[in-house]
Amino acid sequence: MRKPEGYRLVATQNGVQVIGFDAAGAMYGCLDLARRVREAGRLPRGLDVSDAPALSLRGVYILLSKGGRSSFLRHDICG
Repeated sequence: MRKPEGYRLVATQNGVQVIGFDAAGAMYGCLDLARRVREAGRLPRGLDVSDAPALSLRGVYILLSKGGRSSFLRHDICG
């Protein structure tokens, strides 16, 4: 499964390998490993997982309250 932003985590005798299929995948793999270590309190054993997003999305998400009638947006963005 070699998809953009994908990664694989594999536990070995020497530690855990983070294999990113691109730079973003390496970053997400490291973040996933950090979460697993934080939750378990140690390096995971017997780990062999792969993950990748179904879709790569880029852009800005703005939460609009009251159906898009935010005074902040009207004043600061719309002028």
